[in-house]
This record gives sequence, C-alpha cells and structure tokens, in this order.
Amino acid sequence: MLCQRCQTPLPEGEEYCPMCGAPSLGEETQLLTPEDMPRRVVVVPEEPVKKPKPIGWIVAAIIGLVAIVVAVVVLFMMNGKKTGLQDTWKVSLRMDQFVELAKKEIAAGQNVDAFSGMYPGMDIEAMMDIFDVEEPLTVYVTFDKDDSCALHLNLEETESFMQTFFDRMLVFLQNDGYYQIMEAQGISRAEVDEMLAEMDVDMNTLLLMLSMSKSQLNASAMETAFVQMGMKTDGNGNVKLFETTYRYEDGMLSFAPFLGGKVDEKWSVNVAVNGNTLEIGGDLDEATREILSVITIERAALPR
Repeated sequence: MLCQRCQTPLPEGEEYCPMCGAPSLGEETQLLTPEDMPRRVVVVPEEPVKKPKPIGWIVAAIIGLVAIVVAVVVLFMMNGKKTGLQDTWKVSLRMDQFVELAKKEIAAGQNVDAFSGMYPGMDIEAMMDIFDVEEPLTVYVTFDKDDSCALHLNLEETESFMQTFFDRMLVFLQNDGYYQIMEAQGISRAEVDEMLAEMDVDMNTLLLMLSMSKSQLNASAMETAFVQMGMKTDGNGNVKLFETTYRYEDGMLSFAPFLGGKVDEKWSVNVAVNGNTLEIGGDLDEATREILSVITIERAALPR
C-alpha cells in the first residue's frame, strides 16, 4: 500500500508513513481537516493501489523545509509592544548559510550524536547538501488584532528555491539516499525492492519518475497539492500553513501550540521592533546567535 500523502511504499502493518509521518489509511478512516476540527469528520475511502505520484514528495519536502523555518523562528521569537507586531512580517532563512553552520558544528564534534540520532546510518553531510541553496527560503507571519497569528507560504516565491532543492534531492536519492532513508526507518533494502516489485517498478524507474516530475514543480501544481491536503489559499498563491493564537503581557509574547488552545508561556520569546525589522534579543547563547545571523525578519505585505 502507498502513503496517501506522499506515495511512499508502506510495509505491511505499518501504522505511520516512514517518510512524512502520515497515518496509514484503512478502507475507511476518519480524518479531520485543520479548519474543521473538531466539528466535521471527512470520510476518506482507500483508493486502489497506484504507481507513486512524485508530486506528493514535493509537498512533503516543502512542509519539511518550512518546519525548519518555524522551529528556528518560533523557538527564539518574540517580544515587544503588541501594537508594533500587528502586521505582516517576512521571515527569510539562508539555507546555505544554515547548512554551513551545521557542518561547522559537526566538524568541531558538536551535536554529532544529535544529528546521527535523528538520521541513524545516513550520510549526514550528503543529506545536508540537499539544503545548500543560496536563494533564501521565505515565509510570512501575520499578527492580527483578534489575537490570532498565522504562517503563510507564497508559492511563486518558493518555486525557484524548490527547483534547486529538487535537483539536489535527486542527486542524494540517486547516490543511495532512498535506501538510506528507508533503512533509518527500519525498512531493509530487500524489503524496499520487494515493495517496489509489487508495484511493477524498480529503484531506477522510481528515480526516473521523480526526475520527470520536476516539470510539475511550479506554483500552480504545488497550490493544487496543498489544497488537496486541506490547506487554505487566498487566490494570490499564498498558502496558510498554520494558525494559532498569541498574547502579549509584561514584555513577553506567548503562543498557543494549537489554534484555540491555551497560550503556553513555555512558547514565549523576546523581540524588539526596530522600525521595519524585528530584532531578537534576550539572554542568547553563541549557537543561537549564529543561527539568528542567517535569518532576517522585516515588515512586508503578503504578495499579490
């Protein structure tokens, strides 16, 4: 059976996809769309087994990259006058510089166990090269008067970045990367070949299909894929990836992990509004300052 989100082959009895983490779907599984939780249940019947659709990999890759930006920004963000934040802010991350910092840490023997623990048995530096893209990856964070905030991705701006990222990903997969990824999830090479054979494809065919799918890697196709995953768009190529609530009290901005949930002070950080930029402050260690040096946060409207 294939993962309904990213089309990765699933071993028998696997409850979650080893690539994107999506739950396996039975003949009739109830899923909640983000905007409808918990009011409405959508029943999704299992589709007949089909050959992999590489566009699913693309969406999973975009979500993974954006998750990096969110993790870096949210964990080190934000404080300042609330009225100064009620706007749209463009967050830009230089992935090539971020990769350089990560490799520097590994070369110095720092966080090696953390990296190898996340990706056991994998060539970490080769995998990092996938993200060595000079063009910044950008997202937009909006803060509204009703105490809600949201994370947006503009697909036209992301298209060029993803083209380069896709080329680098193919190089990694072609150099044994696909097997490494599956082995890190406890799936042997023989099991991978067996699952592919059941779908009448082999590894070379799968990689060729992925290579040919680059022509689908454009803003329009990506928007369609996001919509199919239940994410909202505004008609201008801006996809709302995540929405939550926030609160500002006594110089500290706090977030709720989930929309409508209780604001949690553990999700709190410090930032000063300096004209049209946000500057992250507070008691930061050297490693955090290095990470923040490759990120810029500036006031900007959502693209139209």
